[in-house]
Amino acid sequence: EKFEHLPHENFVEFVLTAYGASRNTGGGVTHGYRPPAQQEPILVGPASPKDSIDADMVRQFFDEIKARLEPNKMVRAKVIGWRFDRRVVEYVNILRRYIEKHTLPLEIDLLPLDSKEFRRRVLQRYPDAEEGTTLLRLSKAPVIGEIRHKKTGAREYQFEAVDAFSTNEDGWLVNCQWDFDYQEGHFSADKDYILSREKAKDKKRGERFVAVLSAKHRFDANGPHRVACRVQDNFGGETILAVEVNVES
Repeated sequence: EKFEHLPHENFVEFVLTAYGASRNTGGGVTHGYRPPAQQEPILVGPASPKDSIDADMVRQFFDEIKARLEPNKMVRAKVIGWRFDRRVVEYVNILRRYIEKHTLPLEIDLLPLDSKEFRRRVLQRYPDAEEGTTLLRLSKAPVIGEIRHKKTGAREYQFEAVDAFSTNEDGWLVNCQWDFDYQEGHFSADKDYILSREKAKDKKRGERFVAVLSAKHRFDANGPHRVACRVQDNFGGETILAVEVNVES
């Protein structure tokens, strides 16, 4: 979100520099090229992590590259951005089928900024940087699908954060906090759920802490209560979701 209000031109410069590419000075929609020559043209999406690049911009990018193709010279085009909406993904798949049908010396790929490929390129350019540095942690907020609740006794309820997950590649939820008297914009974790996690093992990551996404609470009074859940992932991303509960005896 720190990039959200950055002017697009500045954001383009940041992405090209981090990726080891240079600015296109020849006009057109292509933002830059990664050496050698012009075999890896680059188009950069919006600075805001909430926005996807427009499919029409991708079409212009493709047409521009197609007009300059040379026989036996493979071009590997990259569209780099925070996210790509469904229309863009579908359009790129259409372009790939077109490329295959006409046997064009061209590849086109969507490259998320938080992907391993982008981090690998940064490490090639800055070999002294380490995988865990802030430079490489372009983290996005996790997601909570919904908060479900069930009455288990007099003014007693059970809560669960459903479809909650980290949106970062190689990310997972490491903590889940609950506020049973949530005031909008002022999250205050209940003392029993400041650190809600447990140890887990898997073949890929070994032993690690993962968030426990359920909670129980007994309210002091009947009536409407605002309950909020806050999840945090291993990249430092966090998000809050709230729900209104009508507490009954």
